[in-house]
Amino acid sequence: MLKKHPKRIAIHRRRARLLVDLGEPDQAIAAHRTILRLTPGDRTSREEYIAMLAQIERHDEAIAQLRALAEQHPDDAELQFRLAGMLHAANKTDEAVAAAGQYVAKSDGSEYAHLRAAKLLLRFERPEAAGAIYEKLVRTKPDSIAAKEAQAAFLYSQEKKEAALAIWLELAADADVNQTLQVARAMATRGEHEAAFELLSSRADEFSDEPLFLGQLVTSAITQKAYEQAIAWGQRRVQLADAAGTLEAALEQTALACDRADKMEEVAAELANMSDRTVQQTCLLAELRERLGDSRVADAVLAEGEVADHVLGVSQQIRLHQSRRDWAQAAAATRRILKMPGGRKSTHIRRLVELYQRDNQFAEALGWIDAWKQISPGST
Repeated sequence: MLKKHPKRIAIHRRRARLLVDLGEPDQAIAAHRTILRLTPGDRTSREEYIAMLAQIERHDEAIAQLRALAEQHPDDAELQFRLAGMLHAANKTDEAVAAAGQYVAKSDGSEYAHLRAAKLLLRFERPEAAGAIYEKLVRTKPDSIAAKEAQAAFLYSQEKKEAALAIWLELAADADVNQTLQVARAMATRGEHEAAFELLSSRADEFSDEPLFLGQLVTSAITQKAYEQAIAWGQRRVQLADAAGTLEAALEQTALACDRADKMEEVAAELANMSDRTVQQTCLLAELRERLGDSRVADAVLAEGEVADHVLGVSQQIRLHQSRRDWAQAAAATRRILKMPGGRKSTHIRRLVELYQRDNQFAEALGWIDAWKQISPGST
């Protein structure tokens, strides 16, 4: 084909790639040089040539070509980033570090550019150079939370834990609930559970109406074996639950705290003696009685008064029936939810179909599939 169409670049490119795949590097280089000769000044052809040289590990020539390209495009920071990686591959790490610095200098100065360079330098096993990049980023963007978080994570990875913790605590000072949680997670994921617990507990009064905050606070308290506090905060989280999913998470967490403290019976008794229990508290009582092995009482408290006709109460009934593998009762309770205001949702119908299938009531399951499809046509 080349004899017939000697100037068709696409054919030359296919041939060059094939020669690389066949392990014929010298012929591949010759093929690429032909492409360069046919496409003078074409950057794409030059970059393909450089990539091919790197692929066949002709590092010195690839570096020389990339340096020449960078000189032709002095404002292109990305070329310096690629050059840094190529120099490192050629075991020229000092030059690679310098190229990474040039990348930052020629970049738009964004957080992304600084963090990208720092990560590259860490890959080169040059933590001091990476640290300098983080320092520069924080200095040039003193109000950037992301910059400080990245620096703290870096310092911690370099065993400079006190410095990292100081930055995290500074970030958490007077922060909103989301930032406070983010800092606490950063600490906890690195095993600094005590510091995370101290931070969260210090803001407990301020964020006592925030379910997500309470969830992490209870987890932290359990980790620190502060079970009494975990139970109290867990019960607060239960009280705030306004949907079945959030209530289920709160119940499981609070029951775990009670179990770890060996206080399931005590807390259950306190709840049972309340004269004005909320629906959520009744659900917690049923949860604890179930875990204590008294399913009869659990069912009885969920059948009393307001909770018996409340979507949260019926959802708890379903949950307990499922835990006992009593699919028929769980299905019956699900049908009750479907009759409640706003209860005819695709998630409930899907669960009903699944429950009937588990109970081998396939005709009933099939009977509800049409209703499920009507409400949620895209479901499978």
